[in-house]
Amino acid sequence: MGQVVAEAIKLYQANFWRALALGIPVAVADQLIADRSTSERIVLLVAASPAFSLAYAAACAIRQQEHPPARVWALAVVVGIVTFLPAAALFSWFAIAAVLWLGIAGHAVPAVMAERLGPWFPGAPVPKTCRLIFRRGDDPPSIGTELGEPGAGLVEEFRNQTSVGDPPNLD
Repeated sequence: MGQVVAEAIKLYQANFWRALALGIPVAVADQLIADRSTSERIVLLVAASPAFSLAYAAACAIRQQEHPPARVWALAVVVGIVTFLPAAALFSWFAIAAVLWLGIAGHAVPAVMAERLGPWFPGAPVPKTCRLIFRRGDDPPSIGTELGEPGAGLVEEFRNQTSVGDPPNLD
C-alpha cells in the first residue's frame, strides 16, 4: 500500500498542474452534495459521473505518458460512467459497498486507456476485457488499496474466513 501511494505522489509531482486539475470534479461535487438529501446526492453524483470519468481517464493518460486517440477517450468515459452509476446509487446509503464496487469494477477505465480493450476494438470483446482485468491483478486500484490499511485488513480477514476449513456439509 505504501509503495502505491509513494509512486502516485512521485507521478503527480512530476505532472503537478495536470494532476491538480484531476481533483476539480471531485471537489466541486463534494461541495454540491454537502447537506443534501439522499436522492439529491444520487442525482448530483450521477450528473457528475462524466466529469469523474474524464478525470479518471486523464489520470490514466498521465500515468501512461501518452495521448490515446479520441475514440479511446470516448470509450473510456462511457465505460467510466457506466461503472460509476452503481457507486453513485450506493454511496449515500452504504459507502463501503460503493468503494468495494469501484475497487472491483474500477479497472475498466485503465483497461480501455492502456490496453485499448473494449467492444469497439478488434479482437477485444467485453468478456475478454473483464477476464484480462481480473487476471492482471497488478493495477493499484484494487479493493484493498481503495479502502486503505484498515480495508486491506478487512479484505484479508474475509479471505482467511472464507478459505479456512472445509465447506459445510448441507446434507
